[in-house]
Amino acid sequence: MPGGRTTTAERSGAGAFTGTGTALRVVADSAPELILDDPVSLGPGATTPVAGPFRVAGWGLDRGAAAGSGVDAFHVWAFPVAGGAPQFVGVAAPTLRSDVAGIFGPQFAGAGFLLTGATLPAGTYDLAVFAHSSVTQSFNNWRVVRIAVQ
Repeated sequence: MPGGRTTTAERSGAGAFTGTGTALRVVADSAPELILDDPVSLGPGATTPVAGPFRVAGWGLDRGAAAGSGVDAFHVWAFPVAGGAPQFVGVAAPTLRSDVAGIFGPQFAGAGFLLTGATLPAGTYDLAVFAHSSVTQSFNNWRVVRIAVQ
């Protein structure tokens, strides 16, 4: 029960009990899933070539959600392999995915994401998509693909 309290009691030397309360934090069960469809991974250790502007697409959900897809945001970041500061690429827009709904149920029809027109300077990056779960209120799932921007 969110916001509930737990109570402990201690016996004082006079034979009376004194109580103290602490907040009880309940975390919902989370079962996140995330797939990156584009750019497609060419396998472990492989680098996927992309020419800008490029798109980032896929789907993500949290099966612990009582309603909706359970994911309310997808953030895309690029981490330069040669070093340097990560670059925020953008927030992907939600899209409908009937294929995902066909597998997980109609509740998850809105599990898709799409970011078009992504651009980065030439170089090699680990492109990461982070999914924000509305169940846990955290970015609890991510996928990474190594890309070479030409």
